[in-house]
Amino acid sequence: WSYIRTVPEGQIADPVNTGAWLDEVVYTPAVAPEVITASLTGIDDSSAIGGGELVSDGGSPVTARGIVIGNSPDPALGSGGTDFPALLEETTEYEVAVSPLLEGTTYHARAYATSAAGTGYGESLVFTTDTILSLPGGLDEVTRNILPGDRHVFHFSLAGAREVDFNTLGGASLRAELFDGEGNLVATFYGDSDVILEVVLYPGDYSLHLFRLPDSEGIAETFDLALDVTVVAEIRPDVAVGSSLTTAAGVGTYNTMAGQLVGYTSVKARKVSALATFRNAGTLPDELRIAGTPGNSLFRVAYTNASANITAQVITGTYRTPALAAGDEASWIRATVSPNKKKLTKKKKGKRSKILRRRQLLQIRASSVFDPALSDTGYISVQTK
Repeated sequence: WSYIRTVPEGQIADPVNTGAWLDEVVYTPAVAPEVITASLTGIDDSSAIGGGELVSDGGSPVTARGIVIGNSPDPALGSGGTDFPALLEETTEYEVAVSPLLEGTTYHARAYATSAAGTGYGESLVFTTDTILSLPGGLDEVTRNILPGDRHVFHFSLAGAREVDFNTLGGASLRAELFDGEGNLVATFYGDSDVILEVVLYPGDYSLHLFRLPDSEGIAETFDLALDVTVVAEIRPDVAVGSSLTTAAGVGTYNTMAGQLVGYTSVKARKVSALATFRNAGTLPDELRIAGTPGNSLFRVAYTNASANITAQVITGTYRTPALAAGDEASWIRATVSPNKKKLTKKKKGKRSKILRRRQLLQIRASSVFDPALSDTGYISVQTK
């Protein structure tokens, strides 16, 4: 036993006998320290940071403190729990590195503090170490038990853009959050049921978080996670050309002149025009960079959109469409060809003048801003008569 002196309210120290009290001194037995378990942080596949806060020493000096880790609820020192001691310092709060731990394993953690009066424990908290998915062949499956309030994190990497499908089966009331390598939230599922999450992802590192909200039952539930990243996300600019938006040729045809060519005849060197439309036919958001053939001494070419003359930008290949979601169509561009009548007119004595037969072929190319190596081209042919 160790004791502390407690003084009833209203008593004062004896000014003559130092350390004595005017009334009878009462001794109270010391009790085990009181401690709070701090939430675990820095959890990865093999370690975590645990901690606690000493609320009261119980009346006797604390001789040890730290975190005890186990695979069952309420782990304790000397009964299967692993001790991760912390330094004895004057501060009431403390942290300790918890390592090594097994990947993808659920643990229970309690802060503790020990004195001559015994050992006090904080609340038992549950956590699960992260899992690294290798995705052999683009597929992976994991079967797990998850407790209320726990969070399971699965890390994976993509070398290329993919259409990614996550789903769980088993009836566990799960939620999901998907983060990129910089910690940005990419997608969520808050259905409190089997998870269904389909998303297109760029190359990079990602973390899928599956978690359960706390509940009163405290019973583990089983779930099966399936991850499919086999489908390559497509980047595909699509150019079509024609006299109107409804008659454009080349939708769904790529880099083939036979399917993406419209021809016009300029009678008496009159100007002619055609429309070019641009579509993001891929599965990733994209922007398109547009480039077109310039004019020459026989044919002047102008490119316009709904609001401005954009000839200089198109000729230099610097015109860009707005950002396009998968399947979206950009605004049209009109290409107007004006033959040079003076240079194309041939005069003969005693005969009517004649327009020379000449041809101008315009190539209008749309390149992906995300991947400039991918493009599509439409063709407009103008023949004078």
